[in-house]
Amino acid sequence: GYGWAWGGHVDFLFGSDARFTQAVDGLESDWNQTHPFYQAALPQFYLDIAYNDWLLRMGHFYTILGYEVVQAPKNFFYTHSYAHQYGEPFTHTGLLLSRKLNDQWAFSLGLHRGNDQFDDTDGQDAVGFLGGVNWTSLNERLALAFALSADEFGPQTQRVIFSTVATWNISSRSQYVFQWDWGNAEDARGVDSQWYGINQYFFYTINPCWKFGTRLEWFRDTDGTRVTGIGVGNQVAGASFPGDFYEISVGLNWSPRANIVVRPELRWDWYEPEGAVATFPYDSGDRDDQFLFGCDFILTF
Repeated sequence: GYGWAWGGHVDFLFGSDARFTQAVDGLESDWNQTHPFYQAALPQFYLDIAYNDWLLRMGHFYTILGYEVVQAPKNFFYTHSYAHQYGEPFTHTGLLLSRKLNDQWAFSLGLHRGNDQFDDTDGQDAVGFLGGVNWTSLNERLALAFALSADEFGPQTQRVIFSTVATWNISSRSQYVFQWDWGNAEDARGVDSQWYGINQYFFYTINPCWKFGTRLEWFRDTDGTRVTGIGVGNQVAGASFPGDFYEISVGLNWSPRANIVVRPELRWDWYEPEGAVATFPYDSGDRDDQFLFGCDFILTF
């Protein structure tokens, strides 16, 4: 109800996380980056134009799919789920029109160049679809979010990915989140590959400084096309892992001040293969499970 407004946003990211948000074609790939871990990325640069409850976003921006997000300070856990890391896109380049209809309903519709793409290097000039619907109950205790991306990745390779996230505020201190993801890709030969999974989160606020959280995940990479290593030393060349991935994460967030967060986490991953496999996904191909302890320190300013 306030008429016209406009603005913009730019993110520049340097460090070991930058390689995950780089476009798979063009943009950062044209920069001179030789270090295997520490690189640079430009994951967001967009212009917003708004009129009353309408918002048009134009440029390169983070995806609307899923529960977890790219920016570390906005997640509870130090590590990411398989669904976020392997099952969903990180960025889009295109247009996204959004509107909040009322306190309960909001929607978004848009066009993009493809998941995690910037340049049209395959020469197909394909345009993908991006959209979502959000609903919040009148008492704000229950929320549902559905988002879908349909695009072409490579010549005549069609891909559809959607996520559904339900959030239930059980009480003023406890919250439960349920997420269901599904993806399918079909190549020019008509061969399908699918991946899907379920994430469950439970959070409990102990006091203003301490918060407890747990995550239980099942992620199925039916054809072994999604889950790979995440860099040098973490993958086996040419390896494929068809089957089911499971993980349990337990963690704490300690916030002694409003702009400081310490996130210790204990995690257990295990893998159940679909038939016989030549190598396993952990410990350079030798193990089908792993334990991980991690902790980071976040200072926002």
